[in-house]
Amino acid sequence: MVDKDFIKMKHIYFGESSFRKFGNDEYIKSEDINEMFREYLQKVKIEDLRKKSKIPMRTGMIIILEEEIKFFKKDRSQCDYDDVYKKGGKKFYYSRRDKKDYLELDDVHPENPFIKYEDNNDRMSKYYSSINHIIINSYWLLDYEEVYESLDFLHEDLKRNLNK
Repeated sequence: MVDKDFIKMKHIYFGESSFRKFGNDEYIKSEDINEMFREYLQKVKIEDLRKKSKIPMRTGMIIILEEEIKFFKKDRSQCDYDDVYKKGGKKFYYSRRDKKDYLELDDVHPENPFIKYEDNNDRMSKYYSSINHIIINSYWLLDYEEVYESLDFLHEDLKRNLNK
């Protein structure tokens, strides 16, 4: 059916619309795509998928930084921007590598986003979008339950804050 094109499917942000055009004239419900993609992941190696799947640099760096802090129990002050960037580049294939907006780790993944983006709703919504993308695709992006729990808690806080 659409197996050869599944590598492209992970770029779809599920939930934006209830149907997606896929291939020639085939329309598939987003929920069905999500389930089909999960089944496909069982057939392929996650590491191979990560290397072929493009994700934004910020998304990859957030994941690596959370792994360092939550799983490897490093203090945030011990984490180095270049190390996080390089580890993310080894684990994921970055689609956007432009560092101009993210000069330090606090720009990538602020310790307290509510204070950092207090007066900038646009930046807050972009940050939320990155966290949301990670949560939605956690089954192939994340390796550690502690990282998922931390980001899911943050995701819910951000969602509540943006809906005020």
